[in-house]
Amino acid sequence: MKRFLPSRAGRLMTLSTALFVMVGAVCAVPLVRQLHLRINDSYLRLLPPRQHSSVALVLIDDESLRRYGRWPWSRELLAKLMDEVARPGPTVIGLDILFPEPQSAAADQVLASAFQQNGRTVLVSKISTSPDGPRWVEPLPILAESSAGIGHAQVALDMDSICRRFPVRELAGDG
Repeated sequence: MKRFLPSRAGRLMTLSTALFVMVGAVCAVPLVRQLHLRINDSYLRLLPPRQHSSVALVLIDDESLRRYGRWPWSRELLAKLMDEVARPGPTVIGLDILFPEPQSAAADQVLASAFQQNGRTVLVSKISTSPDGPRWVEPLPILAESSAGIGHAQVALDMDSICRRFPVRELAGDG
């Protein structure tokens, strides 16, 4: 009777499968996942800075609220803010404010004109939960059409509340 001896390719395939399963099991351990995130963060801190990387944040803080009033601000005030932000010539202005409802026809037109003048404002849309299930909340058509584009601001935070990645694409409400 002949004994079946696995070929070299068979042994290699068995070893590869076993190694794959072991690595997958180890990566599922939260401690290993956290260690991986920390190593990745350290690596990114060691990289040399980019030649031209300027980011400006306009924060709506308590002083701004005292000076300009409660939120939500008027669309006219936001239009003035957009004009000031656009003055230094940024490549893109990301405006993380949803505009799903009209304020007034005149106020909406003023803000739309500010978007058209700078030509660099990207508005956000987001997935919200409603009684019918998740659905996209889009900006008003007048504002969406006058903006440079629509993006999404849904980010996935890691366990330590740091965003290290984000989905490049999101499905629309109709799939």
